Amino acid sequence: MPLPLAARANGGPTVSDLAERYLEQHVEVRLKPRTRQGVRGALRNHILPALGRMPVAAVERRHVIDLQQSMSAYPVAANRALKVLSHMYRLPGPPLLMVRLGIAGLKLPPIGIPKA
Repeated sequence: MPLPLAARANGGPTVSDLAERYLEQHVEVRLKPRTRQGVRGALRNHILPALGRMPVAAVERRHVIDLQQSMSAYPVAANRALKVLSHMYRLPGPPLLMVRLGIAGLKLPPIGIPKA
């Protein structure tokens, strides 16, 4: 699937870069061996071949839907791949895009209802 021109020119961190960070900071540290094996398999066999070269910021809903539909013959594997992809994007710490833009240390104001 061709990337939008802006995404191709972006040159930002890729899904593969995010997967590497996810493996190092979460999978290897917090998951049991059998779960680690399943996550690595989802990355190696499904996520990285489909999305690995794409910039993180360029992945859109349609790309994820295409990935899921391409795995329709294997619904359990499709669900695992979507779960892994979702966890990767919610990885604690500054998102790779924020690091690249140099705003990783930026403190945002709290969101909520102001106290009266």
